[in-house]
Amino acid sequence: MKTIKTVFTICAVALITMNSYAISPKKSNVESNNFEFTYKVKIPQLEGQSNTMELWIPIPQSDNYQKINDVSIETDYKYSIKKDKQFNNKYLYLKSDAKKGGYVNLTVKASRFERNGGKATKLKNAEMYLGESSKVLITDEIRKEAQDVIKGVNGKFNQAKAIYDHIVSCVKYDKSGEGWGNGDVIFVCDERRGNCTDFHSLFIAMCRSIDIPARFAMGFPFPENVKESKVKGYHCWAEFYIDGKGWIPVDASEACKHPHKKEYLFGNLDYDRIQFTMGRDIEVKGSKNIQTLNFFIYPYCLVNGKEYKVEKSFNYKKTNQQ
Repeated sequence: MKTIKTVFTICAVALITMNSYAISPKKSNVESNNFEFTYKVKIPQLEGQSNTMELWIPIPQSDNYQKINDVSIETDYKYSIKKDKQFNNKYLYLKSDAKKGGYVNLTVKASRFERNGGKATKLKNAEMYLGESSKVLITDEIRKEAQDVIKGVNGKFNQAKAIYDHIVSCVKYDKSGEGWGNGDVIFVCDERRGNCTDFHSLFIAMCRSIDIPARFAMGFPFPENVKESKVKGYHCWAEFYIDGKGWIPVDASEACKHPHKKEYLFGNLDYDRIQFTMGRDIEVKGSKNIQTLNFFIYPYCLVNGKEYKVEKSFNYKKTNQQ
């Protein structure tokens, strides 16, 4: 069967005083990481009666901190490219007979830049970043914990830093057992452990509870100083908004895993990553009903309206592209 191929071308936090923080300087003189990232999905051929299969795959976009130079999609399926209305995330959507089987290969050539602080921009739709989502709830317990943490700390920026320090010190990066990995703020409040989604759900909920806008970013991490490797899975981080400073990044889970990076990862992000999507409770369009995804990074597949796990793999290769 003839392959369809489409190409899109798109030419250290230091303590100053008791209650005052500043963003760290750059960790190195290297300005960017130029790379090729492949996102592969294998769809098995299902035997028996005819089955309707639907598939959604996120597609990264350029922003102030990454330049998507080229995106190519190879597949035997017909597909369309869409965006969700709330967060403007781009994604591939296809519908087919599941008896067919096949694949989708997404190849991205991009440059990612080290991020230091934010860019002063006007906040739009503030209510999006101050309210609750299905798993990022703002309970009385979270409000009280946030108020206790920021007691005596003046200014929203410094209060966000106090919350970050608190989470890094009291939450353990631990993926044992069940319950972790859903970004469920109730779970992480009770268990004080989890992965990156859990750390940043708590950070976002605590910030929002004291009227600091905050949001969730999802992508993939790359190993430092490695030319080519497989990528095991996703990574996420958070951003909070300050008037006059814009959106400021934090990576609390990496700070917990690597304490020597803790000060840097408040207000700064390394370039060994790629961002794919933003937000939680993402609504994507399908053939019948809108599907709401807790977060969107892995391929999401439905067969006859029921979730179906497809095979996936991710690979990273450093390049010399500009």
